Formats: sequence, C-alpha cells, structure tokens
Amino acid sequence: MTPLIGLGEAARLLAVSKVTIRRKVASRELPCVRLTPGGPIRFDLRDIEKFIAEHKE
Repeated sequence: MTPLIGLGEAARLLAVSKVTIRRKVASRELPCVRLTPGGPIRFDLRDIEKFIAEHKE
C-alpha cells in the first residue's frame, strides 16, 4: 500500500494552494481518501503522481 499524504503535502507537491486542492477534490478531478466521515482528507501518493503525469505539457 502506498502512503497517504495530507492536504498540505499534496498542495506542496502540486505547487498549488490548499484551496486549489480542495476545489480539485470537489470537482472530482483529484481523488481523495477520508478515513472517517468528516475527517481530514488524505491522498494516495500514486494519485498525485498520476495527476502530475496527466497534466504535463
């Protein structure tokens, strides 16, 4: 299993703000994991890497 990372780390890896990450999650452009209902969002590192690869120019 790949490690899960937090919102701040995901934002850092994608070089965007936390607000932008939340928007990507809300629009279903970026998958996330919630371990408990209403709990903090986490991201599978593979999903972040895939998102980066899909958005390279």
